[in-house]
Amino acid sequence: MAEDGATLRDLQRLSDELFAQCFPQAGDSQVVGSESLVIQEIEAGHAELGYRLFRNNSGAFKDATGRLVRFGLGNRSARSCKRMKSSDFIGFRIVDGKPIFASIECKKKGWTKPINEHERAQARWLHAVNLAGGIGRFVTCLEDLR
Repeated sequence: MAEDGATLRDLQRLSDELFAQCFPQAGDSQVVGSESLVIQEIEAGHAELGYRLFRNNSGAFKDATGRLVRFGLGNRSARSCKRMKSSDFIGFRIVDGKPIFASIECKKKGWTKPINEHERAQARWLHAVNLAGGIGRFVTCLEDLR
């Protein structure tokens, strides 16, 4: 028994719950159709379709000194992210022996189009990528990368 009264069984249950939250499985009812499952699918299968993609997490946090630290491609300010928001994956696809810039935004299965400002900012980013000759797409499954 731990100092705070927790038993080994309590600690194992907590460990199992944390693992399930960090690594959702396809059969888990709370994650069926989730964006995280689509991200996992893209991570696992993009290379077989000729892509080389890198996860682009973005956000902000305050460090120990209280300073705001932003991370992720194009995340200069809250204002800039309202105009244009970079995608979940950034990388390239080899087409006719040449690398073409790729930006892939994952959405849960069943998603069809941008419906809020966040998604419209993502769509503006993808549109800019496509206008520049790159590959910019919303995807809901690996098949959408073809």
